[in-house]
Amino acid sequence: MAQEYELIIIGGGQSGLAAGRHAHKQGLNYLILEASNAIGSTWRERYDSLTLLTPRAYSGLPDLPLSGDADGYPSRDEVADYLQQYAKNFDLNVVLDQAVLEVTKRGELFTVATESAIYTAPAVVVATGPFQTPRMPTWASATEEVLQLHSSAYRNPAQRPRPAEWWSFVSTR
Repeated sequence: MAQEYELIIIGGGQSGLAAGRHAHKQGLNYLILEASNAIGSTWRERYDSLTLLTPRAYSGLPDLPLSGDADGYPSRDEVADYLQQYAKNFDLNVVLDQAVLEVTKRGELFTVATESAIYTAPAVVVATGPFQTPRMPTWASATEEVLQLHSSAYRNPAQRPRPAEWWSFVSTR
């Protein structure tokens, strides 16, 4: 049996939460589906030293500014914490661990299927964000001779060989 809503939002990041806030303010029966097990987890998976390129004063979502120095630049963990706080502060209707498998439309009604549930609504917002699936060129194949690290897997410089190790590696070839 499908659960019925007026609006289904796919993705619980910044755009999905902001859309949810507006739906909440309008009194809509809405649902935010988040694929991960925590709001903001995508931020925590990025590289360790990530900071936003815009100051806190310009980085908040509707109705809740980012706390701290307005001219400072928030870190990845600060943004992740803020997104969790945002959802909690406005009691947004978020369901975690709900990766969407399929969206179909019949007539005026969308059906959104996850592994554990089916939802229906006359409107769907897709707020999944870009670059969630790493892509490697077909010509780039794994080799022991050259370290290949996709940007999605990079966390910090410790993952790279140090220059002395690299020189030793190269000079023995």
